[in-house]
Amino acid sequence: MKIEKRERLKRVFIENLIKEFKDVNLKEIREIENDFLIIIFEFYKFENNKVIKKVLKSYFKFYKFFPLIITEEFLRNGIDVYGASIFFIKNLSKNIYGKSIINDIEIDNKLIRVEIEREFRNLIFNIINKSVLIRSKKESIKILKNTIKNYNFIFISLLYLLNLDYSLDSYENIRKLTEHYNIEAGNNILKILKEKINFDDINFVLDNFYIFINYLIAKVDKI
Repeated sequence: MKIEKRERLKRVFIENLIKEFKDVNLKEIREIENDFLIIIFEFYKFENNKVIKKVLKSYFKFYKFFPLIITEEFLRNGIDVYGASIFFIKNLSKNIYGKSIINDIEIDNKLIRVEIEREFRNLIFNIINKSVLIRSKKESIKILKNTIKNYNFIFISLLYLLNLDYSLDSYENIRKLTEHYNIEAGNNILKILKEKINFDDINFVLDNFYIFINYLIAKVDKI
């Protein structure tokens, strides 16, 4: 699909989506490039699920990931728990419908740091406790790639606290953190992601990712 045609069809899709929600409390729609939409309601009614299910087939023609559905209350009052998440939404997404709610929300760096540490520690917990279920080298690489994509908002937030450039490219964000801290395990992760290193034991993936995240936790503690 040509870019011009794709963008035209996407605009039509967005217009139809807005019409579907015209009788409910839709406040704003934001977009993170071609990754996903952020749909913000004043408050959520679960009858909205019917509309969301209805549009998903068309939605995935234009976006890679499931839409993020949140409320205005979450953005305004969840910041003490989800500082990094809200930072990500504010700085990496653009408004495409409605008045921007998030522009006037100030985010304390301490709150960003709190969520970064919590998410990293949750990740360590999962690496340890779910690793026994991984059965092959191929599966370990797939899990690593998916995990890094899913945690990209945390890597972005850490780069921000370090006053380093960040982007939506998760590989580049890992590279920048690795370069900044000179982490050998990070270099191995980069090679694994690009499949430029040979190894036989799935523990090679687990060990390097575990070391990398633990190293970042130690650094986050000092920010």
